Amino acid sequence: MIAYQFVYYDSIDSTNSEAKRLCHQGLPEGTVVIAKTQTAGRGRLGRRWISPMGNLYFTILLKPHVPIEVLSQLSLVAGLALAKVIQHYIVGRAIVSLKWPNDVLINRQKVAGILVETDIDSHLTQGTPCYLGIGVNMQSAPELTVYSATSLKDIVGLLPQPKEFLQHYIDNFNALYIIWQQEGFAVLKDEWLSFANGIGDIVQATSGRHGQIFGQFKTITDDGGLLLVDLDGNNHIISSSEVTFPHKT
Repeated sequence: MIAYQFVYYDSIDSTNSEAKRLCHQGLPEGTVVIAKTQTAGRGRLGRRWISPMGNLYFTILLKPHVPIEVLSQLSLVAGLALAKVIQHYIVGRAIVSLKWPNDVLINRQKVAGILVETDIDSHLTQGTPCYLGIGVNMQSAPELTVYSATSLKDIVGLLPQPKEFLQHYIDNFNALYIIWQQEGFAVLKDEWLSFANGIGDIVQATSGRHGQIFGQFKTITDDGGLLLVDLDGNNHIISSSEVTFPHKT
């Protein structure tokens, strides 16, 4: 098990950026950067992550011993752990789901997001530095332009303290992280699918070869790719994309 150590800030530009700085200073795997607010938080595709006080923002410095080509699976592993923790606190009050590849939803509204950044050029025998950034809407949900959002406070009876939630997450994530490194994502796929949002729905995704694709979200592969069947019956495996549900809110 990794020896996790916690570094707290009242305010910082980005927990991912600070984790990278600390990594370059020699801090070990398991360093967790937590901030009450971020002045330059970011999500996938360069989007800004609005970071008001009262929510949870943290980044875990990791150095997984896996081939570089499977590092993208880390966001799926992290999302599965997060969905399990949120489900624990919700206790059946609402439906928790995972929007491929990196969002956690409650009743189809975004409650948490994940951003994994890597230092591919720093790949060494001790693993590739990865910065697993997570934002959880504990107290409030920002106004989003594409997807509606919610917060844990809107759902749960008794809101957990951020430190309690974080420790619960670390425990769940660590167990899955070890399994992933030792056995691969395929052994976690079915559990991930048990939370999957939109199986069977018509979605829009981006393929490097074919541009925008509309089709049915069938499943995910053992490697964590999204399997989409287009309107002509052709299979497409999407490895990295923005996936939207045009007919869903």
